[in-house]
Amino acid sequence: MYTLENNILKIGIKKIGAELCQISSINNRNEFMWDANPAIWANHAPNLFPIIGALKEDSYRFKNKKYTMTKHGFIRNNKDIALHEKTKDSLTFKLSHNEMTLESYPFKFEFYITYKLTNNSIEVIHTIKNVDTKTMYFSLVRTFPIFCSP
Repeated sequence: MYTLENNILKIGIKKIGAELCQISSINNRNEFMWDANPAIWANHAPNLFPIIGALKEDSYRFKNKKYTMTKHGFIRNNKDIALHEKTKDSLTFKLSHNEMTLESYPFKFEFYITYKLTNNSIEVIHTIKNVDTKTMYFSLVRTFPIFCSP
């Protein structure tokens, strides 16, 4: 797990899928994040790309070719997403297209997600770069800053 903290908050990011999985107060150690109890829902805050939700029969057609993609896309359980940059107040992770992604998603891309701490706020910044020559289609939920009381 990767961690980042300031004088108010500490956050933890899972290596797989770059998922935010811990938010805690530095002062009193209060946890603000769901515990991912597998009996109820085994995730914390998964990153969903390039689709949100499920496809009928886990497949779609693009330019007369059939592609298969599991529910919510391939970022949330991806072991290839890696730490790209670390600063004193942020962590940025990156996944670029590869042979595996191109089998289910025929677009060349760079996916970045940055977690930034500012006082009692966590900002989550998504940056998607189309490095292809064609229009790229995708879904992404824009996350707004999270504020926690110390």
